[in-house]
Amino acid sequence: MPKCRLFLVVPSGLDAGTARACLDAALAAGDVAALKVTGNRSQQSSLLGAVQAAAQAAGVAVLCEDDEELAFERKTDGVEIAADAAHFTAARRRLGAEAIVGARCGTSRHQAMEMAEAGADYVQLDAGDGDESLVGWWAELFEVPCVAEAAAGAIEDGADFAVVPAAMWASPDAASTEVEKLMQAIAETE
Repeated sequence: MPKCRLFLVVPSGLDAGTARACLDAALAAGDVAALKVTGNRSQQSSLLGAVQAAAQAAGVAVLCEDDEELAFERKTDGVEIAADAAHFTAARRRLGAEAIVGARCGTSRHQAMEMAEAGADYVQLDAGDGDESLVGWWAELFEVPCVAEAAAGAIEDGADFAVVPAAMWASPDAASTEVEKLMQAIAETE
């Protein structure tokens, strides 16, 4: 099983200076694979200005949320969209085959399978439904990578990417602490 890596989600409304300081701390503390900026176009643009160059220089994929035009304009690595076949097709067409196009599927197995079949580069899944882990089900049956909340047991269940808790954006110290905790959890699953 491949080693789980970290996925950062920059919350909308976070000021650019804090975003950059927390990103730097996270990069120093662990294996960050991707960073997604959220919010409206203006918020995402401001956050990209603060974090994009540093993240990409460190080999971290930078993604916009639901805005393939902004991703195209800012030359990010891709976009994450809500699971929707038409939006997926539009994003892939706009960004090209080399860009990352991920899909947020919530707890819908059906949407996750549809997006994987359409060619999504990853699916983002929420906590499991009932007694069975949705992430575990996905990891056992599918090759398309899965992004999931780390707090929901995603690492143990086989997620390819674990979302670092939002508490990391409180300060650089919080970022280091949250990332170090997840790196320890990843090491314990090996």
